[in-house]
Amino acid sequence: MQKVVLAGYYGMHNTGDEAILAATVSVLRHARDDLRLVVLSADPQGTASAYGLEAFHRMSPLGVFKALHDADLVLFGGGSLLQDVTSKRSLLYYLAVLKLARFLARRVMIYANGVGPVRWPTGRKMVADAVSRADIITVRDEDSAAELRAMGVVGREIHVTADPVFLLKPGPREVALAALRSHGLLGANNILWLSLRPASGETWTLSVIDLILSARNRGLEPVFFLMQESSDGREASRVNELLRTSGQPPVPVMKASRPEDALALISEGRFLIGMRLHSLILAAMGGVPAAGVELDPKITSFLKAAGLVPAPAPSAVRPGDLPAVLEDLISKEENIRRSLEAKLPEFRSRAWRNLDLALSLLPR
Repeated sequence: MQKVVLAGYYGMHNTGDEAILAATVSVLRHARDDLRLVVLSADPQGTASAYGLEAFHRMSPLGVFKALHDADLVLFGGGSLLQDVTSKRSLLYYLAVLKLARFLARRVMIYANGVGPVRWPTGRKMVADAVSRADIITVRDEDSAAELRAMGVVGREIHVTADPVFLLKPGPREVALAALRSHGLLGANNILWLSLRPASGETWTLSVIDLILSARNRGLEPVFFLMQESSDGREASRVNELLRTSGQPPVPVMKASRPEDALALISEGRFLIGMRLHSLILAAMGGVPAAGVELDPKITSFLKAAGLVPAPAPSAVRPGDLPAVLEDLISKEENIRRSLEAKLPEFRSRAWRNLDLALSLLPR
């Protein structure tokens, strides 16, 4: 039985990264039911239970070694692992995983990564060296491919595919509808999902409040959707406290226990404004017109590729910007829906390419 190790930002209770894992596990099992799947996770017990596979703690040197030492293939990613915005320590961790896999002579595939930004000059050289040693390199957008070449990955084919989440199957619609009813929400025709993460600045906070009030004036029901409860929940609570202080009703807050259910829930909305990439991907998959806050290159790249609406980052926002983004979204609603319907088959086809290339490294 061939062993495939999945290394990424797993077990951190981030819906986007769990969606990558869920989709990847599903398609691997569909293609090859004889594979032994192993995950490096921050919550090995939870990951093993949720997906019915083996898991080792991602921060345990012995656990990482046990996972990698007899692997037939290491799938590195997806997600934005090779960046130093989170921290240099995070980048060094992922580079160490790649280095150990190559030291052990394991096959390695850079699996639909989003690359950058890496601002540390030494880190850029280290990324180029580590990626160049992989057996196959795939990235989820053209900007990531260009960034790898700028770092020094030359003489290697870089396959531009798509995010693995495009292969995620939605959970049961009846579960999503029951969750909406439990929050007093009737569903499809008026929900504006807000996927916000913590951000600073008085102008940004006031713009979010203005957005909520503008949405209500347009007959929309703003609802917070938590992609990472620990941080996004704090932001939702902060905004709701400000609304209460000003005499306004709070915004309902929702989350999903599984990424499949997140996709089903988001698909029941009318619009989404998001600060997290995978909230935008899930919206696109559900045919929901969305606007993305341009916090980093991965969001900007996806907005361009999917034909979605850009929104200014917290550091650049001006009074009235977010209500204007909503008006733009409303005016383009039908055009965006038609565009997504046309683009989704190509995104899915490119996501399947990740699987085909991975399986090519596993001879039967």
